[in-house]
Amino acid sequence: MVDCWHLHRGGGGADDLLEIPGNLIFAMQIDDARSEPLPDIIEETMNQRLPPGDGCIDLPRVIRNLRSIGAEVYVDVEVFNESLRALPAGQRARSLYKATAAVLDLV
Repeated sequence: MVDCWHLHRGGGGADDLLEIPGNLIFAMQIDDARSEPLPDIIEETMNQRLPPGDGCIDLPRVIRNLRSIGAEVYVDVEVFNESLRALPAGQRARSLYKATAAVLDLV
C-alpha cells in the first residue's frame, strides 16, 4: 500500500517507488499535503490533509512511477480534513471525485 501523504511526510518521494517491485504494491491512498508540515503531526494527519492536487505532492509522478514498475493499484481517496468533514456527504464526495479525476487526467 502506498499512502501518498505518509510517503511525503516520511521524507520519501515519487522516485523512491522505482526501487520497489511493482507486484508488491496493490493499492494507493491518494491525498495531498501542505508544503510545510504543521507543528502537530497528529492534527495534520487526522484533520488537515488536502484533496489531491491542492498541495505539494507530485501525484502524477507517483502514478507514473507506479505504472512504470508494473504496479496495478486500486486508488482510494483518503483525505482526512475537518473542513471537508463539515460538508454534506454528497458535496464532499463530488468535491473529492472532481479533485482526484483532475489529477488522474494529468497522467
